[in-house]
Amino acid sequence: MTTAPPAYSTGDAPPSYEEVVQKFESLIGSNPTAVGVYEAASKGLTQADLKVLIENHEAHFPLKTDKEKADFARGAAETSSATELQASLEISAKAASATAGDVRLRFDGLQAKLEQIDLRWQTDWAEKFVEMLRSFQSVVDDSQDAALQSYNVMRKFDNQDTLYCDDSSKSIEDRKARIEGVIKAANGLKEVNIDITTRLKDNVSSPLETFIDDFVKWAKGKEGELSAELAKVLGDLVDLQGDLAQLELDLQAVNHVSQGMMPILEGLAACFPPYGSLIALGGLLVAGVSLATTTALMIQIGKTKQAIADKTRQRDQLMADLEQIREAREAVAAMSSADLSSFGGAISSMTSAPNATIKDAEEIRDWLDKGAPEDNRPFYLGVRINDNAKSYASLGNYLKEYGRGVMRFCTNPTPIPDDE
Repeated sequence: MTTAPPAYSTGDAPPSYEEVVQKFESLIGSNPTAVGVYEAASKGLTQADLKVLIENHEAHFPLKTDKEKADFARGAAETSSATELQASLEISAKAASATAGDVRLRFDGLQAKLEQIDLRWQTDWAEKFVEMLRSFQSVVDDSQDAALQSYNVMRKFDNQDTLYCDDSSKSIEDRKARIEGVIKAANGLKEVNIDITTRLKDNVSSPLETFIDDFVKWAKGKEGELSAELAKVLGDLVDLQGDLAQLELDLQAVNHVSQGMMPILEGLAACFPPYGSLIALGGLLVAGVSLATTTALMIQIGKTKQAIADKTRQRDQLMADLEQIREAREAVAAMSSADLSSFGGAISSMTSAPNATIKDAEEIRDWLDKGAPEDNRPFYLGVRINDNAKSYASLGNYLKEYGRGVMRFCTNPTPIPDDE
């Protein structure tokens, strides 16, 4: 491997396309692999280098001749089943299944919050939400089963069906019957996967968008009502506390007379404030003076303290209600970022798999109809026989790992098939 050209400084003019290509080629060496090229370029190319290459991609499009395009397709098929890429496929499958799990956990957590909202406000948000949760669960359940069915069909297609159809010792009719079986199985999977994809969109994704809009609108309106009510309660508390301070000040004027003459009464009053007022009433009785105003002060102080206690409880409840609704609103709004699109990507890979199987199987059937000439095999059959490519088996392994990953989120999971 040659030495890479030095990095450019920030003050330099952008590198030329030729300079970046030279740098790229020095990074990947003389005997590159797909993984090696990607890793070397990721580590060795700067953002400026990447920008230059991207800007020149169309002008230097790499595939021009039919031979280059055919070689590219053959190389892609070989690489798809390369051992070094299987770990990446497994990681990708685990990420897809983890996405399904993350969405399910979000659904579960939000359901509990909505049930609390319904209990407090006599609404029916949780009931509406549970319908989507059930639909999502059925999609996860069916996707797990469909993934494993697809695994079986694709592994068999690569490891058995293609070899059988290419075996000239078998009759053309037997080979055609074999490939018709593949087409039938793939068509069945195609229908199942289209149904799953449709249900994900119609019963989960679209209703969820509507639900989020409706709930957030309701929650913001309720938060506005509660905030206005809370502001009034806080104002009432300030007024009541001011009233209480004045009432107690007026009552203290009576108490201070007795406490000034006998200091021990101050200590007794401090132990239990109402006790001090009762002492004052007793003193007034003995003195034979009017009790009316002092008694009124005592009664009003009690009422004012009770009003403060009631308003404080009301304040605390309003604050708790606001927090509960705010948390639920934020949790519902966050569902818009729940990775349903990534989960849908895993589902779409299951839909594309039987579509591709049908196309390649039909080409094999047409080839058999023409007498199965060895020098004119269909493209995929050719790379399977001549280059040992196993693209379908690789995608099957991806779907098997996806099925394994979502098992723990399934109601009644399909068992994972044994490795061949």
